Order: sequence, then C-alpha cells, then structure tokens
Amino acid sequence: MSDTNDEPNLPPCEITKTLGPLRTVEQACKALSLCRSTLYSLMDAGRIRSVRYPGVRVRRIPQSEIDRLIVEGLINVSTVQNTERKKQ
Repeated sequence: MSDTNDEPNLPPCEITKTLGPLRTVEQACKALSLCRSTLYSLMDAGRIRSVRYPGVRVRRIPQSEIDRLIVEGLINVSTVQNTERKKQ
C-alpha cells in the first residue's frame, strides 16, 4: 500500500470523508502495541497505509487500517522483525 499523499491537495475534511476517522501515530502505536520507530518502519515499507496532510510533516493512520491489521493479524513478531531486517 502506498501513502495517500499522492492524491491531489485535498482539504483535511475531504481526506477524512474519503478514509474515515484518522488516528495519530501515538494512537496507532497504542492500538497495535508497537513502538513509534516500528510503526514508521512499517509505514515506510508500505505495510501500513498512512496519510500526510499537504504542507504538514505529520502522518495520520486511518482507523480502518488499524482495524484491518488487528482483524487480519498482520502485525506479529515475524512481520516486525522482517521489516527491521530490510531496513538494515
């Protein structure tokens, strides 16, 4: 999956209408039981979809993406370890 920052410069309200509720990195970390660096590694690797608002250096994670990862069980120790190894 790729970041949605490739979309045209949509105002934040339009992004929320399209993707549903968005969560901060801290909220996503808590929900997924991940540390910040692991979450960013997974986002950079395209394993977790995130949103970057135009002109701002923050990311938001759609709640639907968090739910998907929990339901499908895609976040586990081997997923995190493989992502960390690829970074090195």
